[in-house]
Amino acid sequence: MSFFRGVAGASKKRFHPQAADEFVQNVLEFASALALQAKLFAFERGDNEVQSTHVRDALKMVNQNRAETWKKKLGAVLGLILFGSFANGLVAQLSAGSNSISIVNAIVGPIGALLILYGVT
Repeated sequence: MSFFRGVAGASKKRFHPQAADEFVQNVLEFASALALQAKLFAFERGDNEVQSTHVRDALKMVNQNRAETWKKKLGAVLGLILFGSFANGLVAQLSAGSNSISIVNAIVGPIGALLILYGVT
């Protein structure tokens, strides 16, 4: 029952004018991307008008692109962490006078660089 009270309470909340403007802007951007993708599907398939199947396929594609973006951002962050660890370890070893790189650093550095590359492409 507390869930329904929470939903009822949340539904009574008003948007701050600036938040409402941002909300509307995001909805319009999403709707524009969805409409454009649906129209592209209709064009590619040679249909005369946008059909509900085009809209459903467009929604899947737009959501898939958003999921890929999230994965790429996560990959870039993890890559930066790993590459930063590699750089820190390398500097520590060089300042200690060691001429060799540890196996962990030799593995972590390139993996971090690849994750960064995946995240920015």
